[in-house]
Formats: sequence, structure tokens, C-alpha cells
Amino acid sequence: MYSPLRSPSGKPAGGTGVKLQDVSVGADRVIIRPSTEMRAFSAIFPGLFVMFTLTQMLNGSSERQPAPLALCAVFAIFFLAELLLWYVQGRSVTIDENGVEYRFLIRKRRLSWARIHDYGLSYAYWGQLRLYFSEERLESNGEGKKRIGRKQANILLHLPNRNKSGQILNVCRKYTRIRPFLCSDEGKLTGVLRDR
Repeated sequence: MYSPLRSPSGKPAGGTGVKLQDVSVGADRVIIRPSTEMRAFSAIFPGLFVMFTLTQMLNGSSERQPAPLALCAVFAIFFLAELLLWYVQGRSVTIDENGVEYRFLIRKRRLSWARIHDYGLSYAYWGQLRLYFSEERLESNGEGKKRIGRKQANILLHLPNRNKSGQILNVCRKYTRIRPFLCSDEGKLTGVLRDR
């Protein structure tokens, strides 16, 4: 039978490639964070870029050196690209018996299970899911997508990690009586998402 989490060939949905996210699911705890590769790339690449640029400037070649304004523009574009990468991929969530800890750039927020009134899996884009936790009930558009804003703790669950969605929700269900919202494909997690 065809599963929404696998292609007809039986391989997990989504391809392999650069891994941007690590998902660790234990019996009582879930950690979703940027992968080691992404953290290393984010730390090493800017250093290499700056080193290369400074080497070119200090090389002392007879060629014309770039204007300071052009150099500043290049650094600004690079900085904005790095910031955009972290805006899209730099979120992390820890789920445990105390609730949900959500980190995004320099922001850190903790929601206790008593304050969470809605959570689950909502469609995002390009086949990714958004795992979200909210202090209020959120509206659904009727097509498996919740209206998630900045106030809600949320994180994209990348394609290679979609097969862990049932395990993640099983850990959440140990700590709350609220039923999770499931977008339609994920609602077919028969045998994966435990009922109470």
C-alpha cells in the first residue's frame, strides 16, 4: 500500500543531499536543531570568505583594488545571505516533560504543557511540515494548514525527517491530553501514532 511518507519505489520522500536538520527522538524527549553540517558551514564559510577577501586586498598586486564602498556592499550582501539562511534554517525545539523550549536566532521561549492549547503538524511548503505549539486554538484553512504566526513556537520538519513525525507526536502525547492537529497525509500514520 502507498504511504504518504514514502515514494512508490519505497524510498523515503524527499531526496538525500545536504542535511540541514538533526532530529533526535528519545522515549521522553525530542530535540530538533540545525545539523552539525549547517552549524559548521555557518561558522567556517564566513571566515573563509573574510580571509580570502583580506588576502586579495593585502596581496599587493598591481591590479586595481576594489573601492571601499563596493567591498562594504559585498560584505553586506554576504551578511544578509547568512542571516537569511539562519532565519529559514536556524530554529531549534526541545520537547520534554517541562514543555517546549523554542530557540530562534537570539530569542528563547519556553511554553509549559499547561499553557499549550493547540499543537500538531501543519503543511508548510515544498512538502515540508511545520510542527507548532500554541497557547491558543489556531484556525485551519480546511486543507491541512493552520494559520501560524510569530507568537507560536514552530519549526519546519524537513522532508528527510517526516518519517519521525509520529514518534515526535507520541512523546508530546505523554505530557498533554490535547489531541494533535494532523494535516491530512500525516493523519494516515496508522501504526505509528499511538492512541491513548
